Amino acid sequence: MIFFISMATEAVELLHHPEYLWQIGVPLSIFYIFMLIIPLLYAWLTKMNYEDMVALVYSVLGKNISIALALAVVFFSSKTVMIIAIKPLIQVIFMIGFLKFTTPLRKHWSQFVEKKAVLQVEHR
Repeated sequence: MIFFISMATEAVELLHHPEYLWQIGVPLSIFYIFMLIIPLLYAWLTKMNYEDMVALVYSVLGKNISIALALAVVFFSSKTVMIIAIKPLIQVIFMIGFLKFTTPLRKHWSQFVEKKAVLQVEHR
């Protein structure tokens, strides 16, 4: 509902200034790259099992509207509502991308985590 309302209120502004999509989309994409890498790295460092890793990544990718809104206020001031309108477009792309990535990752995750544990034992 928030997405629909914010997109409806900002549609005319986006049509008149399509460059706003780049100004907002690029920082949001960088934000989501970090929001994807950080939980994956955490899951790897803590030797999390595959199912918990997927749950962690999806919860981080899907539950950060308040962080994005805070970033919008700091960096874009008057375009805050536009951030909420564009954010789901970027968010869905990253979530679908991770979904596509989970199939091949499932085959290798436990080996990847076990290999890290073996390397740590050999290093000691």
